[in-house]
Amino acid sequence: MSEARLEHWASCLRDAWNVLTARHWTVATELTSGISVLTPIHAPAFGQNSATSRETFGTVALSEPQHGLGMAATFAHEIQHAKLTALTDMLDLTRPEDGRRHYAPWRSDPRPVNGLLQGAYAYLGVAGFWRRQHGCEQGARAFRGQVEFARWREAAYGVTGTLMASGGLNERGEEFVKAMRGTLERWLDEPVDLAVAAQARREADQHLTTWRRRNS
Repeated sequence: MSEARLEHWASCLRDAWNVLTARHWTVATELTSGISVLTPIHAPAFGQNSATSRETFGTVALSEPQHGLGMAATFAHEIQHAKLTALTDMLDLTRPEDGRRHYAPWRSDPRPVNGLLQGAYAYLGVAGFWRRQHGCEQGARAFRGQVEFARWREAAYGVTGTLMASGGLNERGEEFVKAMRGTLERWLDEPVDLAVAAQARREADQHLTTWRRRNS
């Protein structure tokens, strides 16, 4: 990494930490306990990439952040994966793989139950992040934050229903997903602007249309 790029990463990390400690103390505490390594990866043609791996617990891989707020949101997403990976190393939440695949509103490919559970838990974290954060933003960022909250609370809630109906959860998994679903139900009762709700619905519908075309 060049000195300029390294300083950009450091600046984004400082800004992300300020965002998290200001309004997301739980995420900040979990990060200090669970994450010790950041691994830069190449960005996709559009957007950004991030990932955690069962084999490298404590590491988050992510493409170069655009700003601290986006990096903070990435951390809120990836710490969820890290926590669930740790939990499922100790306890099985799903039944043995049966080959079935399901729609995930955040992926372009059909997902098995365990992957669907990981995604739902991660986007529960994303929705929670924007629920707390959008009121701190102004203008376009505030609108975008509300859209993120509205879209991902509905997406994660819908997937919890898919999981409960899949037959792929064991008793512990059902208990876990019911708790997730209860949180999301409460969030669904929180009002958002009509324009926000309409934009979130457009993006969700577009994703589903593209997914069906790709996987038909």
